[in-house]
Amino acid sequence: MATAAPVVAVMDADHQHDPALLPGMLKAVASGNYDIAVASRFAEGASTEEWGRPDRVRASNIANAIARKVTGVELSDPMSGYFMLPTATLRAAAPNLSGIGFKILLDILATAEETMRVKEFPLNFAARAEGESKLDRTVVFEFLVGLYDKWLGRVIPTRFALFGTIGAMGVVVHMAVMAAFLSLAGETLRGNVVTNFELGQTLAALVAMTFNFFPNNALTYADKRLTGTRALVKGWLKFGVTCSVGLLANVGVAAVLVRFGFHEYPAALAGIVIGSV
Repeated sequence: MATAAPVVAVMDADHQHDPALLPGMLKAVASGNYDIAVASRFAEGASTEEWGRPDRVRASNIANAIARKVTGVELSDPMSGYFMLPTATLRAAAPNLSGIGFKILLDILATAEETMRVKEFPLNFAARAEGESKLDRTVVFEFLVGLYDKWLGRVIPTRFALFGTIGAMGVVVHMAVMAAFLSLAGETLRGNVVTNFELGQTLAALVAMTFNFFPNNALTYADKRLTGTRALVKGWLKFGVTCSVGLLANVGVAAVLVRFGFHEYPAALAGIVIGSV
C-alpha cells in the first residue's frame, strides 16, 4: 500500500494557532494538487479581531503587497508563520535559501524555481500568550533585508550592502563628532606636535567605530549576534583591535593632508576612505 510523502509543518511560536487546520492542510499537500498549504490571517473567513492590533494589520497588509511582487505568488499572507509543505520540496529549496530576514515562508516562495501552487486556510489569529512582539524591534528591517536579498542580492551581496550602509551612517557620525570637537576646541593649532584636528579625527574615528559595531552586530551579522554585556564588550574590543590599523591610517592620512594645507573636512573624508580600505 502506498504511503503519503512526509511533510514539514511550520508553526511560529509567537502566537496561538488553530490546530484544527492541520488535517485540512495535510490533505491539501498530500493530494498533490498544491505545493504548500498556508494558514492566512487575511484569507476569506479569517479573523484578526483577537489580535487587537489594527496598526499591525495595516503594516502586514503593506508588507504582504510588497512580498507578493517579489515572490510572484498571489497569496494573501506571505508573511504567515503557519504553513505546511512536502519535505522533498523544502529540501530542494534549502540550498538556495538565504536565511536572511525573519520569515522563512517568504524565503521559500521567492527561492522556488517554479511558482508554487498555494492553498490558503483562514486563520483566527490569536493574540500572543506572552512576551513582546518582534515588530517592535528589528523585524521591519529584517523584512526589508529579506526582500532585498531576493531581489538584488545576486547583484550586490546583501551582507556587503548592509555593511556599506552602516558604514555610510558611521561617516555621518564621524563628521558630526569631529565638527563638535573642533567647534569646542577652537581653531586647529598646526604648530603643535598634536593638533586639535588630529585629536578630533581620532576621537571621531573611535566614536564612529563604536557606532558601527552595534548595528553591524544586530543586523549585518544577525546570525552571529552577540548578546549580553560581557560578550558585547569582548566583541567590541576584538572589533577595535581589528579596526586599529585602519584607524591609524585614517588619522595619519588626514593629518598629513591638513598639514599640507587641505581643508579639515575633505581631509577627514579622505582619511575615512583610506582607513576603510
